[in-house]
Amino acid sequence: MIHPHPPPPGCRIPLGAGRCLEACESADRCRAVNLLLVDGRNLVGRAVGVVGETLRFEAVFPTRGLLLLPWREVEPLSLHEALGDYLDGSRGEDYLHLADMCSSRGLVDMALRELDRAVAVDPSLDGEAGERRARLHESAAARMVEDAREHLAAGRGAHALAALEEVLRRFPDTGSAEAGRDLRRRIAGEGPDEARLPAPGGRSSPLPR
Repeated sequence: MIHPHPPPPGCRIPLGAGRCLEACESADRCRAVNLLLVDGRNLVGRAVGVVGETLRFEAVFPTRGLLLLPWREVEPLSLHEALGDYLDGSRGEDYLHLADMCSSRGLVDMALRELDRAVAVDPSLDGEAGERRARLHESAAARMVEDAREHLAAGRGAHALAALEEVLRRFPDTGSAEAGRDLRRRIAGEGPDEARLPAPGGRSSPLPR
């Protein structure tokens, strides 16, 4: 007997595990995505909505039904794929939503790309995207300067300098970049002695530039 609802090409659920998404039955491919949760579970289904920072997800395997999943419970890259599949790529605001999600999960480069896409689709969003971009630059630079301080405190001077150089290369116009310049000067021996790394024998010694 032929199954009344044969699985779509590339179906992501195991054979015999039941029907896939209803949307798959009239499509030429499986419309489901794999959603990886931070606790290691994997769900098959599709995003059907967003409420604040919560994903509405129609699951078909291994459980079935509508799930409400806070963004923090979903692996960032997997969440990005699910949202990208759900959102209408013809609307610039959708790319702003994707950028916000990426930003909230620490995916700075991906968030910046989504902001560029938002403006490309809808140039009227340039101002709004620019404000988000500036906040992203500042928060990313601040985090990298803090990483440099932690490297320095642990005696990893070369790592600290590398982190600071990256800040100055990528985010030169931020307030945190100026703090990074000051820290770099201190590491190099141009500032207070307490900012220098201990050399063998316990004496402070500046690092090379």
